[in-house]
Amino acid sequence: METAKSMPVLNKAYVSKTRIGVLAVSSMGMAALAITPSYAAIAANFSLSNTSVQMLTSLPNLFMMLAGLLIGKLTATKLNLKTLTLSAVVLVIIGGFLPLAFHTNFIFLLFCSCLVGLGQGACTNLSQVLISQMLPETERQSTMGLTTTFTNLGGIVFIMGGGQLAANSGWVNNYWIYLFSLLILIVVITLVPMHPAATRQPCLEISKTPVNRSSSINTSFIAHFGDSAHYCSTMF
Repeated sequence: METAKSMPVLNKAYVSKTRIGVLAVSSMGMAALAITPSYAAIAANFSLSNTSVQMLTSLPNLFMMLAGLLIGKLTATKLNLKTLTLSAVVLVIIGGFLPLAFHTNFIFLLFCSCLVGLGQGACTNLSQVLISQMLPETERQSTMGLTTTFTNLGGIVFIMGGGQLAANSGWVNNYWIYLFSLLILIVVITLVPMHPAATRQPCLEISKTPVNRSSSINTSFIAHFGDSAHYCSTMF
C-alpha cells in the first residue's frame, strides 16, 4: 500500500539567503579587470609598452582555465563547497591587497594578478556548482540567469570603482577596490550554508508495511489453476 508523504519543504529564508550568497560569489567573475584603468600609469611608472602592461589582465586568463580544471577535481572529492568558495575569494583578496604594500616590481604585480585570476576562475566555476548543490530545482534556472547580471555588476564595481580611485590618488590606490572582495567574503561566510539542505521535491513514499508481491502472485496462480482444474473435471 502506498501513502502520500511530503518531503520537508525548504525554508524560504534558507533559499533566499543561499541565493544571495551564490550570486555574490558570481560577482567576482571580473575581478582581474579591476586594474585596467591604470594601464597607462603603470606603463609610465615601469617604462613598459601598453602590450606588456596588458599582461596584468591577459595572463590571469590562463589561471582561470587552470582553476576550472582544479575545481572540477576538487568538487568530486569530499571537500566542503563553502570552504572551497571561501578559499577562492581569499585568493582574490590576497592578490588584490599585496600590491598595496609591494608595488615596485612589475613581475610581482603579474604574480598578484595571477592569484586574482586563479580565485576569479574558481569563483566562476563554484557559483554554478553551488546553484546545483545548494538550491532546489525550482530556483536553479532563474538563479543561473541572474549570475550573468551579477557578474557584470561586479565588473562595473571593479573597473569603475578602481578607475575612480586611481584618478583621485594614483594607480597604486586602484588596488583598494579589492575591498569589495572582502565584502563578498563576509557575505559568503554569513549566507552560504556549510552543508546543503535536502533539495528534493515533495514525492510519494512507500508505506513502511511491505507488500509481499510474490505471495500475491502465487495466490493468484493457485486460484487460477484451481479454477482450470475444476473446469476440466466437469468436462469429464
